[in-house]
Amino acid sequence: MDELNKGTFISQQRFYSVTIDSDNIQMTIMVKGVPNELVDILVHDSKFESIIHLISHFSDEKLQAQIIINSTNIICL
Repeated sequence: MDELNKGTFISQQRFYSVTIDSDNIQMTIMVKGVPNELVDILVHDSKFESIIHLISHFSDEKLQAQIIINSTNIICL
């Protein structure tokens, strides 16, 4: 997983928390941003051997986002 325009692996400054639920079914990744920032994020889905492109928009009221990965979805809230 990385940012599309950075070409680097996960940065602790951007991706500050990774948790997996007790059943090992869902992973939640917390992402930081700054106001009016759009962040392109790529996630490799090994089950379907594909790359998912997510875009997270940050606003004055929303400076963090959650990427939720489970067996059926990869979403950014």
